[in-house]
Amino acid sequence: MKETNNKQPVALSEVLDGHNERQQSSPPSPQLRQRAQTLVTTYSTPAALSRQYSPARQQRCTANAYKAVTCAAPRLQDVATAWTNGAELWLMVHIYELGEFAGVREKMTADQVRQTAAIIAGEFYFLKLTELMLFFQRVKAGAFGRFYGTVDPMEVCLWLRQWVAGERARIVAAEEREQRRRRDIAERLALDSDRASRGGKPVPDHIHDQIAAL
Repeated sequence: MKETNNKQPVALSEVLDGHNERQQSSPPSPQLRQRAQTLVTTYSTPAALSRQYSPARQQRCTANAYKAVTCAAPRLQDVATAWTNGAELWLMVHIYELGEFAGVREKMTADQVRQTAAIIAGEFYFLKLTELMLFFQRVKAGAFGRFYGTVDPMEVCLWLRQWVAGERARIVAAEEREQRRRRDIAERLALDSDRASRGGKPVPDHIHDQIAAL
């Protein structure tokens, strides 16, 4: 049983206000810079991005788990490159909201929220915002159990690692199989089309249709 103490509830504004800016350790790649620039062009500010991927939109953005993992949503590293500590600030909102949803007696302290966000942003930089929203939805649905008296930051990080190795890994593997299947079909159709054209025959309509459907 965890010891109880009289921690005072913290407001989200206190969590965000106490966050210190941290410089990136290494320069981003050209591809990462391009994705970050696209984010800035699309959303202008971190607040605009947060509204698009807010806790209130978790259910809507994750109604289809497969799409949540395979869609073209920004990754944590994209957000961190676009705005200094933007990924951590986005995570803080969702972590704080998770504590409010859980309704436990003891909430995370402001420092715990900040540290948990920093750990996730550093360890799971490759995850898309929609993937993390799906994870938080799974936690709320009790997929990993329940919190007893307090939201445990280490449990959140452990559960995220389990989700990445479990549900996410299965969806990624299924997507890779689907991509291979599409490439194989495209190659076969291209070969059929080439053979038809060399024989002086028009390419059958069904081949055109199948290529267009890929």
